[in-house]
Amino acid sequence: MALGQLHSLIDVPRGVKTAGTRNYYLTGAGVALHRAVQQLAVDLLTERGFQLLTFR
Repeated sequence: MALGQLHSLIDVPRGVKTAGTRNYYLTGAGVALHRAVQQLAVDLLTERGFQLLTFR
């Protein structure tokens, strides 16, 4: 948490104000890092034959 706040990757006070204790917002590079990890997981799964589905 301290490292994320130090590098402006997360915003704890805003998350707590909006949604209560133990909540936070990802900001800037934190969002990009989170998205990159998600994309890596999708890439690895699709390489192994999983098919992506979406709900409408």
